[in-house]
Amino acid sequence: MTQLIRRVRTIWWYSASFLQKNAKFILTSFVAGFIMIFFFLSIYPSINSYLFRKKEKIGLIARVKLGSLPKIIISQISTPLVTITPQGEIVPVLANSWEIMPDKKTFRFHIKNGLKWSDGKEFKARDIKLQFSEGVKINVVDDLTIEFILDQSLEVFPVYLTQPVIRNNTQGVGGPYKMQGYTKKRGFITSINLFPNRDKFPYKVYRFYTTANELSLAYKSGEINEFETLDRSVVDSFAAWRNTKIKRVVDYSQIMTLFFNMKSELFKERDARKAVTYSIKSFDEYGVPAVGSIPPISWAHMNDVKQYGYNLNKATEGADKILSSTEEAKIKLYTFLDYAGIAEKIKTDLKKVRFDVSLKLVSFIPDEFDMFLTIWDVPQDPDQYIFWHSKQTVTNITHYNNAKIDKLLEDGREVVNVQQRKKIYRDFQKVIVDDLPAYFMYYPYVYTIKRK
Repeated sequence: MTQLIRRVRTIWWYSASFLQKNAKFILTSFVAGFIMIFFFLSIYPSINSYLFRKKEKIGLIARVKLGSLPKIIISQISTPLVTITPQGEIVPVLANSWEIMPDKKTFRFHIKNGLKWSDGKEFKARDIKLQFSEGVKINVVDDLTIEFILDQSLEVFPVYLTQPVIRNNTQGVGGPYKMQGYTKKRGFITSINLFPNRDKFPYKVYRFYTTANELSLAYKSGEINEFETLDRSVVDSFAAWRNTKIKRVVDYSQIMTLFFNMKSELFKERDARKAVTYSIKSFDEYGVPAVGSIPPISWAHMNDVKQYGYNLNKATEGADKILSSTEEAKIKLYTFLDYAGIAEKIKTDLKKVRFDVSLKLVSFIPDEFDMFLTIWDVPQDPDQYIFWHSKQTVTNITHYNNAKIDKLLEDGREVVNVQQRKKIYRDFQKVIVDDLPAYFMYYPYVYTIKRK
């Protein structure tokens, strides 16, 4: 028994001596180990996602800064106050409800309780920072209530609250993804990593390039495994790749559009605009012919409007009405580099009816032009007031001025009832297609090129 006690004492003395000499090292090791365990547990989801989840590396052509993230990124990391159903109904998302105050100019929105930003901070009404043109003021009532005060009554104002809410350009609320990180070079973002908030969603990496050639090279080198393009020549270059799948869809949210400048001496005459329209051959290989300015995915779309299409006889008759037998019409056609091929085809078609077209490539919407060709992003709601109303001197690039169109656009904003609005926009589509301030050519085919 005595011998056992001596052994215990000896062990205790040695242990106490060891602890005394190495106390700092032991304490430091314990704290460091605790921190490492905590750090590992906090980043484990990211490591697990990065190593074991399916990863999509997607390429885009864009010059991106934090203050101007692409719509495709923003829509994945956050959600809006409201959204619009295919039937035209306005339904709440981040908002719980809203009401129009007695002055008919103030919209009070009540925010859902318990919402959190992607970094875990509580979502409050004061966090809502939305961009509007002049005429809208924002008043925060309390943490869950916000008011939008308009200079003028606008019944359909909630349709303009469908943009996702973002904080500090990187934080979202309610989205299926959160921004995990990004890289920059010379002030521009070169890549963005999106971490999924939901099971079975893939990890996404978006990489940005300045040209279609860079995008194609990135795919060939394996830097990305997916990208979209409208360019058939790019699609054809990958058609024989066995490890590549090519999918084609129609993008009904965009219309290839030829805008006429209504201040141009030539295009003041509707006959001239019609002659140009009838001169242009179909672009069936590029997309589906458009019918009017409101696409078929909208509840307000209608098919029974005037359709033009290629008709050389009518084109020649129209040209003869505005030109003498020996005269040629000189036209300045502007477009972006991406649509140069389309513009060249239009130029060739117009030459047959004595329209002498000079083509110029630009990087911005020009102030002066006769015709301007571009892809037009159609608004989700059929309200196209900013594009065609005569008072919209900045966004109405055609300088279109039609009293009937002005009245229809004003009426369409004064009612919320879908059936009432449908009648208004039915008349709007008929008038604008017949008057022809722009030729709505086609909804483009979008090709997704992806590794199998």
